[in-house]
Amino acid sequence: MATKPTARNTASTAAYAAGQSPLLTFEGLPAWLQDNAYILRGYRRPQNSWSGCARSVFGYLHNETVNIQTHLFGALGLLYLLLNAQETEAGYTTLTWQDRVVFRLALVAAVFCLVTSALFHTAVCHSPNVSKKCNALDYTGIIVVSVGTFYPTLYYGFFCDYYLKVVYIISITVGGAASAYVVLKPDYATPAYRWARTLVFYALGVVALVPLVHAYFSHGLERMQNEMGFHWLLSCICFYVVGGMIYGCRIPERWMPGTFDYFGASHQILHVCVVLAMLSNYKAMLTGMEYWHRQREGVCSI
Repeated sequence: MATKPTARNTASTAAYAAGQSPLLTFEGLPAWLQDNAYILRGYRRPQNSWSGCARSVFGYLHNETVNIQTHLFGALGLLYLLLNAQETEAGYTTLTWQDRVVFRLALVAAVFCLVTSALFHTAVCHSPNVSKKCNALDYTGIIVVSVGTFYPTLYYGFFCDYYLKVVYIISITVGGAASAYVVLKPDYATPAYRWARTLVFYALGVVALVPLVHAYFSHGLERMQNEMGFHWLLSCICFYVVGGMIYGCRIPERWMPGTFDYFGASHQILHVCVVLAMLSNYKAMLTGMEYWHRQREGVCSI
């Protein structure tokens, strides 16, 4: 539903139609669009229309262009992997329906996260109401990918322990639901709670850490590498943690405000780290599948 135009939005639209720059500086933004004071230029004017937001995806360069396109093209790449899942699985004759479900769930979760992220960064300049709703959808995507891409880790890490596997899968699902409740509260969508939101996601990571520690002490590092692709999983975790820290600290733009307005800002670095983390997680899934269904041929007994 379209948001009622404000005087400022109407003026911005008229200025754009008159051939003026579609971009504003930080000082020229309405309060609801002000988020990162270290990014000084390249802000889109309030659009108050979906067509205006859509045109900005490829129509001109602004400070959300990289954020949108990294996750848009990342989503297309992962969608390609999802659509070719059957071909990927063709070489494994002992796969069960559970294998196929967790494999697809992880890819669907990753695509959903990247699509909701690209949507938010496209529509953030639409209007206060639309921006807030898309922001909530963006956080939902982060939680969905945090939970969904961890299912294969638990599935292959505890492949032969059905009940423990189910307990851990339920635990991470409940943790994800609790995280969603916290971050979707309207108060937490404001810039003042940036670190609070980051800490909630780290807390969800701690919930995921418990089964990894359990696997380390019960299986050992070598088995973890074989069964769940732990070296790839560790790479995935590092990308998420480093990207989150860079985003939370707003590095490097806080050191040189205005220098990274279009390229190289913390949020853009986070987006690249997220895509790399998802690709690392995909490799971890393939490692677990390779071990259990090619080397072990789906057999648990030693």
